[in-house]
Amino acid sequence: MIISSPLTETWLPLLVAALIQAGLALGVGLLSLLSGHALASKSNKKQKLNLNKLSISYILGYFLVTLSSLANLSYLFLIYDGPYLGDIWVWLSVIAILVGYVVLMFYYRRGNKGTQIWLPRGAAEYLFNRTRKVKSSFEAFLLGSASVLAEFVFAIVPLTISALIISVMTTDGQLIGILIYSLVATSPLVVIWLMQSTGGKLSAIQTWREKNKIFLQVVSGAMMILLGSYLLIQKVFGALSWQ
Repeated sequence: MIISSPLTETWLPLLVAALIQAGLALGVGLLSLLSGHALASKSNKKQKLNLNKLSISYILGYFLVTLSSLANLSYLFLIYDGPYLGDIWVWLSVIAILVGYVVLMFYYRRGNKGTQIWLPRGAAEYLFNRTRKVKSSFEAFLLGSASVLAEFVFAIVPLTISALIISVMTTDGQLIGILIYSLVATSPLVVIWLMQSTGGKLSAIQTWREKNKIFLQVVSGAMMILLGSYLLIQKVFGALSWQ
């Protein structure tokens, strides 16, 4: 017997999906690079102010693209009136499981001591070079936005799952759900910024990321597999009433 409740049907899967996106490494990696270049390009008196300005703009870009992507997907499902919503859930659950295995196997480049991820080398070099050229808040905002889009192949899975859940909530619930997801997905960037603002060293943050990258990769992949499996089982037994 599957226990069904508003918590297990909506908020728990929504939170897990947000944590999956939060575990993606590109956003944190680019913010760390951006911060390093900002610190190196200014005098000591201007370093902290410049770092805060660029970091906040970067985080805002990441947050707003995540929020708008989720809101638009939720609206599409809200107005969808087709007969295949149950099939969509099944296929999405299977895709989540498959993508989870891809994360487990291929997310970080093997044989590399750093934190290089799956991105094609040309794309990685382009983004790296962009972090060196960022001088204004607007450029930092665009870079934060691009970091979401560059990993959309992974982020689209938790975003779509969350959009399906949110689309059947009440209006107030939809707004709260979109906001909670976006805040949780952005929270690692906020933590990095707060650590830097309070005197944390970028080298220490990068060392921690390198030491724990396998753990983070396993957690992200496993969470996606578990979420897909949970939703698939629920749909097979007809325990959910989302359609």
